[in-house]
Amino acid sequence: MMDVKMALDFLNNVLWNEQKQGYREAVGIEHYWFIDNFVAWIVMHKYDPKRAEIIERNFPNYENYPFGFDRWCILYGDTENFTPSPQKLPDYTRYADLVALQYLYYYYKKDFNNAKMTYAYLLNMRKYFDNFPGNGKTLFLEDVATRVGYQTFTEELYNWLVAMNKPKPEGHTIYKLALLAICSMKHNRYDIAKECLETIGKFQVGNPESPLYKDGDPINFPENPLIEKGGIKTEWWNPDYGPKPPWLRTLCNVETTCLCILAQTEYNEGIDVWSKTIPWFILGGIIGGGIGYFIRK
Repeated sequence: MMDVKMALDFLNNVLWNEQKQGYREAVGIEHYWFIDNFVAWIVMHKYDPKRAEIIERNFPNYENYPFGFDRWCILYGDTENFTPSPQKLPDYTRYADLVALQYLYYYYKKDFNNAKMTYAYLLNMRKYFDNFPGNGKTLFLEDVATRVGYQTFTEELYNWLVAMNKPKPEGHTIYKLALLAICSMKHNRYDIAKECLETIGKFQVGNPESPLYKDGDPINFPENPLIEKGGIKTEWWNPDYGPKPPWLRTLCNVETTCLCILAQTEYNEGIDVWSKTIPWFILGGIIGGGIGYFIRK
């Protein structure tokens, strides 16, 4: 699984710009998007309230303000300002992130019947791969954006997609796994959340559990492979799909790292609660059962 402290250090020591009073998108990408800083604001409400206040004061100063607010506000249960996924995109069911956000909308609206159906639909997008580096099967989500309908790729196809401004494949994006983990915990499926977070940990730079990035990223950063230490890489391109598209740089960005922090934090807190509670349930059952036995006697 991922190390939350490492991820926070990446955000605050690498991506934070004190002069801009915000987070840049990624190493080498000097954009200070509202959508990135809004998700970071949600994270910092828990981990660094003073920084959260700074971010909130600067909301109007970030690029593309307020784009993204009506999307990520559902993470803290704001159903009033959230734009439901069917209104965002009529065919939203082909996109795992939109399905996950719609699940959260139903969940916070206490529409549990629709939430149950939506979660089942989201689970059908799971796919396990044996060819990921390391041991055992690895969970990812596959939706229409993963390959955009194309089964294999060539350089000619890449060039055509770029020239015609067609939708370009994203690969298996890691932030969607974070959303599945969050939905799964709301749905009391900590087993699924655990699988998601195990995959996410494999994409954390400097994490000993990462077969790809435990020693950093010498491809993107040959002079300083561990400059992104603690951050979460954005996607995995399955080599069985053909050569990796040139537009997939596989960096660690604010949005992905923050969503993964939210998922791992909720998991850690949930497991901690159960680890403290279950023994008391067991002890209570033993004591209660024993008392009941003697009363019956």
